[in-house]
Amino acid sequence: MVFFIPRLVLLMCTTKHATSQKNFQDQIDLARACAKVETEFLWDFKRKWYACRLPQEVVSDACRGRISFRFLSVRGWGKKLCKYFFRIYVHDKDQEAEKRKRFLEFVNYINVNAHGLLLGRLGGSNAHSNGLWVDALIRIFTCEERWIRSIDQWNPPRTKNKEVLYRNLINHLFLPYQKNRREYYHLAEYAYCYWDAPRERGYWGRKVEKAMFFQLAQGNNLRSLSDLSVKLTRKQERLVLSTPTPVPLQTAIIEACIRDLGGSRELADEFNKIWYVRNLVGVEKTAEKREADRTKFSFWLSVMHFFVRYPELVPDQVREVCDYINHVQCENAARRADAGRVVPDREQEPVRVPHLADFTMKGRSPRALMRQVERWHEELGRKRDDKKITFAGSKLPSFWMPVEEKQDWFWRIYELLSSEDLAIESQKMKHCVYSYANAAACGKSHIFTLEAYLIADDDWGEVIKHLTIEVNPKKEIVQIRGKANVRASKEEKVVLKEWARCLNLTIP
Repeated sequence: MVFFIPRLVLLMCTTKHATSQKNFQDQIDLARACAKVETEFLWDFKRKWYACRLPQEVVSDACRGRISFRFLSVRGWGKKLCKYFFRIYVHDKDQEAEKRKRFLEFVNYINVNAHGLLLGRLGGSNAHSNGLWVDALIRIFTCEERWIRSIDQWNPPRTKNKEVLYRNLINHLFLPYQKNRREYYHLAEYAYCYWDAPRERGYWGRKVEKAMFFQLAQGNNLRSLSDLSVKLTRKQERLVLSTPTPVPLQTAIIEACIRDLGGSRELADEFNKIWYVRNLVGVEKTAEKREADRTKFSFWLSVMHFFVRYPELVPDQVREVCDYINHVQCENAARRADAGRVVPDREQEPVRVPHLADFTMKGRSPRALMRQVERWHEELGRKRDDKKITFAGSKLPSFWMPVEEKQDWFWRIYELLSSEDLAIESQKMKHCVYSYANAAACGKSHIFTLEAYLIADDDWGEVIKHLTIEVNPKKEIVQIRGKANVRASKEEKVVLKEWARCLNLTIP
């Protein structure tokens, strides 16, 4: 009876108007208006009704088709399910309908037998930031082609512990039984950390760790993964498995390679900060790409061995040396494309471009290498920007802070938003920040500068540059360098910590 109250009220208010008009079209419009009001009332009533009911009943009714699937969106976990359900799209309509049906059967079975996995946030040591248990279930369903058993065969243990239920579900779907026994294959604890890789590790990191999980779930070792772009030895594999579990797998592999060469963890940390070295550790399906990455990684292994062999090169010099080597490699690759061509020289005489040999670490000494790095920095400092590329930037505001024990002096941190600014910064600070222009233009890196300036007569007086700071898109401070790549002082670190606190930046 309550469902028809809006229609009765509207009819009572408009009866006189409808009878006086004697127009059939007006009666049709009136009926449509009544139906619209009734529909809106019913939707609001049902939404509040289902929000008050138990979520288990709502999920079951939605999976069985008794109510619209959109009614689940009144709760946070329901929004996740709706978002994934309506995102399922296959070109073949029959396959799309079948996949949606399997997803609803999967959610309904979890809802009936392990209802707790649909509610609440992830907890424990493998917690994701702002993650729900529904996110973990969707991650399982996306790997449906890797299931070795059906979800209907799962008999969950009688417990309310969500961690135990979740771990048991993973074992049922992905782990084979032990030989001649009806028990799941025993999987080490670090393998589950590979499965629950946090989203902050990026797409490539999660891809490598998920491949490693399936490799270990089948009872194989890390070395036998054919798609991995790095060939591990037995010792390196043992070192990877002995690292702490929260460490990403890419980081653990690079650290194991350096420790195998006799290097320290501090040296491994510096190499792990270099993205073009870390991203070489991946899982590639094509043999050409995999072989190319292995060749590049073997070269960087020689660079790591160079630092281990010459201890006078401290870990602080890793970044500038690797940036120089990467610059030379990119420049040689561009020249190698023109090798053999006939081009005019300065005097307009035709000359043939010579073939360049690959850059290697053989026969190099630390002094000569550092002289080349310093010469490169000087060239970058003298170089003037011709293209004048502007950057979108990180949109982080500038920062001001008074200098202690110095009246009218202030600290200032602001972002450099053009390649011309980077060229001036490189010239004044005598380092290679200008080589980061392409990364800053693509949004992979954001460059800031720390200055101390004196206010005189309502205007800036003397300005002293102190630091150049690199921030990645995740708002992490990944590199801090002073003039000629020196470390930050204690006073400068205090300013950096205050800046990071005000803007919610992370200092590793």
